[in-house]
Amino acid sequence: MKKAISVVLLIAAVALGAKHGHYTYLRSNGYIEKGVGFWAYFAGDYEIKDPKLVDAGDDSNDRKPFEEPKPSEGEPAPPRRIVEETTKPHVEETRPPEQVVDPSLVAAYIKEGRELYVASDYKEAGKKFSEAAGVLEKALKKNSPQYVEASRYAGRCRVFEALVNNIPFLELSDGRNLSQIELESGKTIIARVVKDDGDSVSIQQNDGIEATLSYDQIDEIKPLPPDDYRNNLVKAYRDRLSKVDAKSYFDVFGVALFAIQNRLKNEISNVLEQTFMLPGSELVLQTFYTGDDADQLIVALLESFDKKQEAESYRNKITLAQAPPEPDPVPMPDPDPIDPGPGPERIDPGPPPAEPVARPTERSTAPPGSTKAKLDEAGQYFAAGQRFANYATRNVSKRNFYGKKAHEELGKARDILNILQDQNPGDMEIENMLQQVSDLLHFVIHNLVGTN
Repeated sequence: MKKAISVVLLIAAVALGAKHGHYTYLRSNGYIEKGVGFWAYFAGDYEIKDPKLVDAGDDSNDRKPFEEPKPSEGEPAPPRRIVEETTKPHVEETRPPEQVVDPSLVAAYIKEGRELYVASDYKEAGKKFSEAAGVLEKALKKNSPQYVEASRYAGRCRVFEALVNNIPFLELSDGRNLSQIELESGKTIIARVVKDDGDSVSIQQNDGIEATLSYDQIDEIKPLPPDDYRNNLVKAYRDRLSKVDAKSYFDVFGVALFAIQNRLKNEISNVLEQTFMLPGSELVLQTFYTGDDADQLIVALLESFDKKQEAESYRNKITLAQAPPEPDPVPMPDPDPIDPGPGPERIDPGPPPAEPVARPTERSTAPPGSTKAKLDEAGQYFAAGQRFANYATRNVSKRNFYGKKAHEELGKARDILNILQDQNPGDMEIENMLQQVSDLLHFVIHNLVGTN
């Protein structure tokens, strides 16, 4: 019985609270007059009014926007609403929608790029790889293996195109109108006969220079078909490649040079890759390409072979080289001066026609006779050897002349470095330069001096 009474009382209390809340709402919003008490409202003794017609003295309608109604006398104040003001509406950042990649289109671009790359058509191959990379970049697929491949090969094609276009073809590389001339001495000459007067013949050789042979010197002249000439070149190329020092980038590049100058298009990319995969091989590009964009191409070359650290290091060197030079230190008197003897011979032959101006050599600021001064001197001879090797490679008719000059300058550098190595065993800077000089000297001897 007591439990039932408790339930009834609870229900009554809830109902009474609801009625009081409704009463408070009506009174505060002007629907009933302020003089109507709760029990009058509860008994139904009140009249509902339009709040717009409530007496003007009622300040309930004078509230400002978002202002809470004032409580009646004797009424507890309702909880205050807190409205946070925003300075600007929140706008969610939206990423551009990913474009749908057509796998067949990307695959087609890369396939065409590879085929053109193998045929050493680097300009068109670079376009295909760039198009593939562009499609993937727009689709936000820069981390995909296809994008990595396409972007690297696009950069590599740019470098290879610049290098190959910088090296001229040999005169007979087209294989047209060639003859195989057997001499009485037993020697065989491959040449192009440009004139035959019955008593002698004028021939053009691979270096473009013409010579004259009398028929008294000739045993037999027979035509050489272009296919036979090309087959002989391919055989000679493969023979060179099989005997090359695979760890010497200048040695491997000598085979690449043979392929480039003889237009062996399907062989060039392979041997250039073998060259530039080797550590330090960017020196080859630095030696045989001297355009204004050489530094940028070296960075692109290193990145295309995933040599990230080397690329960053070289990029930093470029930045340092472009920085303003520091003022020269005030020279201090040497308490025990040493006569350094005659300085390095600053030979700059001046570039042949259409050649870029050679980089000027810089005078060493190290104390005369010091190891650093001698190392700088060797570096100047090495730089001169590089320039002459470049001239010899790009001017076939003067190859022997410039090749001998390169041999002479590199020999001077090697002699100085050999002495420094004996005096400073274990010095890596000296050993590295000596290795570079020796490799380039080996290249000059086998490709530029006394060769046909």
